[in-house]
Amino acid sequence: MTDSRQVVLKALSLLNTGRNLPDALSQAGISKLSPRDRAFARRLAVHAVRHRRRLEQQIQAYLQRPTKDRGVLDLLWLGAAQIDLADVATHAAVNSTVEVAPKRLRGLVNAILRRRLREAPAAPQGLAEQHSFPGWMVARITRDWGDRAGEILDQLNQDPALCLRINRQKSSRAQWLTALSDDSAQSLGSDVVQSDGVVLAQSRELAELPGYADGGLSVQGPSAQAAAHLMQLQSGQRVLDACAAPGGKTAHMLELCPDIVCTALDIEPARVARIEDNLKRLGLQARCMSGDMLEPGDWAGEYDRVLLDVPCSGTGVIARHPDIKWLRREQDVAQLAARQLKMLQRAWSWLAPGGVLLYCTCSILSEENDAVVAGFLNEQPEARLQALSLPFGQASEYGWRVAPQAPYEGFYFARLIKDP
Repeated sequence: MTDSRQVVLKALSLLNTGRNLPDALSQAGISKLSPRDRAFARRLAVHAVRHRRRLEQQIQAYLQRPTKDRGVLDLLWLGAAQIDLADVATHAAVNSTVEVAPKRLRGLVNAILRRRLREAPAAPQGLAEQHSFPGWMVARITRDWGDRAGEILDQLNQDPALCLRINRQKSSRAQWLTALSDDSAQSLGSDVVQSDGVVLAQSRELAELPGYADGGLSVQGPSAQAAAHLMQLQSGQRVLDACAAPGGKTAHMLELCPDIVCTALDIEPARVARIEDNLKRLGLQARCMSGDMLEPGDWAGEYDRVLLDVPCSGTGVIARHPDIKWLRREQDVAQLAARQLKMLQRAWSWLAPGGVLLYCTCSILSEENDAVVAGFLNEQPEARLQALSLPFGQASEYGWRVAPQAPYEGFYFARLIKDP
């Protein structure tokens, strides 16, 4: 029988090769585990990845000589993560790690982990060590957010709430909450941009929720739910969701205004298939296309509204995807920003006079947000900003930024209008 610790150990090893955590867990065989063991494996893997820097620094301190042997480090990383979990007995954390170690390493693993139990680790120093983030990322967040950096890093290390969007074409939020028949969920808020949102007190299997199979709801972060509302949609408008996968914002726009003519574009065919599947479950229709928006294609045309949720560093959603800390490199940010500007320029060329373009990211780094919009405005005299106001987040120089603060994920919006 597959052991949950073996699955996590293999996943951690795969993470070192550049795999993201969900793919690593899948390849490691998490689907072969029982539901209970699968939940434990996910929780252990997320904790290990989320606190990697702190745990690995502790491990190195207990070694007589520092090592770069990933086989040794991954085992000790797994063991230290288990010791961290309050509901895992310390002897079980050590013994279960020793059991999955190769025979040649069992003595070393046992000795180091038992030393960890005997000797309290040194207190981490500085924000990067305290919150287990790469130094470059902490420096960027501190530069952009100042005194709020520590609070933001702490929020990014918390387990995120499960947030849902109720499909108003199927039922109202009040009706859905009544159908749930317990107090495990609450309304996101009363403002119009929160009007379809629900926050669950704890994660649950989606299949257990009323109406999921029939398209009554979708999983979507509360910040992301604002995007469709900010589009100022009207019946009959031609609308492009230019980076649409997995289709949450496409679907939300169609739920809000079913009579728009919507095109959903994404660069990856497999992800376009996910858009189509999601729309089918929700009972919605759009023209779904696969292609690189920077290349010529049938998606080029004139649109009244364009939603451009560009690929980004994902620094605003690290709470849900802690592997971003270790997969993202500092040089990626400038490369992403350069591509984001090109995508904004291309999307703008398809916007009809008088039309609205919403630029957004799930990044909290200004280089991908205000800086991109500023660079674009310098080149486009016919573009003008339209002021935004949301019941969460704050205005920035060119748009609206949302710091990660439960239940909201980090996000950025800028709304641009093309003069007639």
